[in-house]
Amino acid sequence: MTLTSLNKAFVRHEQSFEIYTLQNESLEISLVPALGAKVISLLNRKTGREWMSSPRGGPRLFRNGWADDFAASTLVGWDECLPTIAPCVYKGRSVPDHLEGSGFALSVTGS
Repeated sequence: MTLTSLNKAFVRHEQSFEIYTLQNESLEISLVPALGAKVISLLNRKTGREWMSSPRGGPRLFRNGWADDFAASTLVGWDECLPTIAPCVYKGRSVPDHLEGSGFALSVTGS
């Protein structure tokens, strides 16, 4: 892919979360680091098609509680499950399946 001046990266705040968005002339992707890098939007900018599903009325963002049923989750987007998809120890901390209820937020560093 050729880099053009249309490539953009920005952060917005919505429902008490930072949402990071990357876009170029063809694609736009938005994710929420504090929710385990949950992808909440994958938009084809040429056709306008949104590839991530969300409930009627739009996404409602929140952290799941420990061992919450998936049906009680945000029901939006795609969970990348960073840093884990199964319970483990990460950087000295016990981390539950999919980070649920852990209070463990990812952060974005670098430029």
